Amino acid sequence: TSMSGRVTAKSETNLRTGPTTVGTEVVYTLKKGEFVEITGEHNGWARINYNGQTVYAIFSYLITEEEYNAQE
Repeated sequence: TSMSGRVTAKSETNLRTGPTTVGTEVVYTLKKGEFVEITGEHNGWARINYNGQTVYAIFSYLITEEEYNAQE
């Protein structure tokens, strides 16, 4: 599913080179309050643009910018 907007981690979540935990590298650990662009979601994984690179994170570990701001 195609998506757009900004998301952050609920606490911390790994950004990976592919949409699986098996055989993929962790590119970066996203911390709560750090925002990245989400471009899509498929099978529980978010597709994210991080520093011009396409990376993946477990979708349920993320919240939207609006949800984050509502918590503050």
